[in-house]
Amino acid sequence: GWQRAARLGLITGLVYFGISMRWYFSVDAAQVAGIKSRLAGFLTVSAVWAWSTIAMAVAWALFAIGIWWLLRKLSQKPWLIALSSGCLFAVTEYLRSFIFELAWWGPGTTWGAHWTLVSPVYAFADNQILLWLVSFIGTYGLAMLLGMVGIAGTLIIQKNYWRQRKAIVLVIIFFSSIYGTPWLLPKHQYAGRTIPFALAQTDEPTEFELTEKDNLKIFNRQLELIRAIAKQAPQTEIIALPETSDFLRYLSIFMSPTEIQRYFQKLFGHPITVVASIRIQNENKYYSRVIFLNSERGLLGYYDKHILTPNGEYIPYITRPLVRLFDKNLTAKFQTIREYSPGPFPGKTPIYTGRFNITAAICSDFASTAVIRELAKQTDVIVGLASISGFRSNGALLEQNLALNRTRAAENGTPILMVINQGISYAINGDGSVAKIATGVGQKLLTGNLYERQDKSWYNVIGNWILLPFFIVVLGTIAVTLRRDKYTNILQ
Repeated sequence: GWQRAARLGLITGLVYFGISMRWYFSVDAAQVAGIKSRLAGFLTVSAVWAWSTIAMAVAWALFAIGIWWLLRKLSQKPWLIALSSGCLFAVTEYLRSFIFELAWWGPGTTWGAHWTLVSPVYAFADNQILLWLVSFIGTYGLAMLLGMVGIAGTLIIQKNYWRQRKAIVLVIIFFSSIYGTPWLLPKHQYAGRTIPFALAQTDEPTEFELTEKDNLKIFNRQLELIRAIAKQAPQTEIIALPETSDFLRYLSIFMSPTEIQRYFQKLFGHPITVVASIRIQNENKYYSRVIFLNSERGLLGYYDKHILTPNGEYIPYITRPLVRLFDKNLTAKFQTIREYSPGPFPGKTPIYTGRFNITAAICSDFASTAVIRELAKQTDVIVGLASISGFRSNGALLEQNLALNRTRAAENGTPILMVINQGISYAINGDGSVAKIATGVGQKLLTGNLYERQDKSWYNVIGNWILLPFFIVVLGTIAVTLRRDKYTNILQ
């Protein structure tokens, strides 16, 4: 019955998401949340991991119930079951991004289908043909294809569908050939202007509270990186520093806005744009803000982080009783020192540097297909700022984030520059291929040239609406089939 199907889907989800999100256990609760007891920290992290895993797995349990219903109603139509399953899996993945936000509801939650992290789709980010497909149908479109192939393969194994296996086998061979023969896709020929960039990758650990002495040391190391850029890559036009760098805030303590502009003019001798994040207070709320500062034209604009990380940038309502159990004053202290408020949904207007249109996004913003699609509509490049120091440079998280950002670049046809604190920074072409990547974690410079955006992708223009005609055809076919079967049974 459906109960057995739900259990199977839930168990599958618990195993998949539990393993995929193992990076939770690299979190140092004392550094991130100020929980000093190691036992309390481990229990808190374990609870966060378990609740996140369960929330994700619930969506797959619902998917399994849907498959059970399809098998009952369309038992003699395996090809229709496969097509319907693809649509159902795409809807399930869309629903899963809502369920995660609902599970971690709190003052920093932004309602919407944003949390696509650890999607099975990202496991295929190394395949250039599937990245090419993503530029047409998006992440959920590729999820639909994966659902079709997965269920079709399952149906072949079952004896009931052995005689009708030919059509399903053809579907599997088709999609398998796409994955197995990337050479079928002609090599992309880049043309147009290039963007000279420099990513100042830092290696600053997360601390719940930093002293002024600590901040001064961090600032001096950042200045070293800027001077190194001027020496090693003087042609640079875009300099990016990671999330939580606060570089421009430190610089403003010692220099006026005009003096800051002159500082960069003297270092580089030509106009450059610095993209860096600061923590800013506005009407008793804190925002994680990206500042765009041009050495010739001054302040160009800013962007406030829209998708905040639960338990890292705000404390969800469900976590608060657990936190109070270990420290009654910790929630109030966290709100003062680390809690942020989400910025507004990004607009379409990019920042013009004098040569290029650029936009920026911060860390978990990239998990949202909607946010990055909106940012990519009129820009030549997206500059990403991130920090995974709270996860102590966890390798699994680094790999997953790279796959996610390759998919974001490909589905929008827009190059991405990603600079990461305690991570590995990289530059991604508009087709999702990696143009350049740092040699490892630690304080490093990644410099080079990245081709500006060539053309808008179909997905960037149409969005998820591109899947609607297919959904309508499949649902219409199901309705006609069920109606015909009903009348057939009556006549019999």
